[in-house]
Amino acid sequence: QSLRLALDLPSDGESRVMAYSNLGSLYRRQGRVADAEQAFEAALKIAPHPGLYHNLGMTLMTATEQAQKRGDQTAVLRDIVRAREAFERALVFEHAPNNAVMQPSGPVADTTRRYLKQFGGS
Repeated sequence: QSLRLALDLPSDGESRVMAYSNLGSLYRRQGRVADAEQAFEAALKIAPHPGLYHNLGMTLMTATEQAQKRGDQTAVLRDIVRAREAFERALVFEHAPNNAVMQPSGPVADTTRRYLKQFGGS
């Protein structure tokens, strides 16, 4: 029902991005990781943004934790690689009009950098 409500929003992109982002956060808190992942990916298709990549990375880390609990090493490796890619995109975000690289700052960037250090990234 939540996804249906998100899709019934006005057609303007900003409203849809916010709806998908909020929906993804709600799903992640409920432990519905696959649904959260789909919601964040839907938002990213409309408007790529470092905060959305960060949230997707956090969701994939939750998926990694769930896979570890199940003992599914294939899923652990897949999800941790995908999480790292999402965090890297959050840190180095190409701005469409002139392809300038934006380095986000603040809590999202700080958390993202901590996760990348955990995975051996820069």
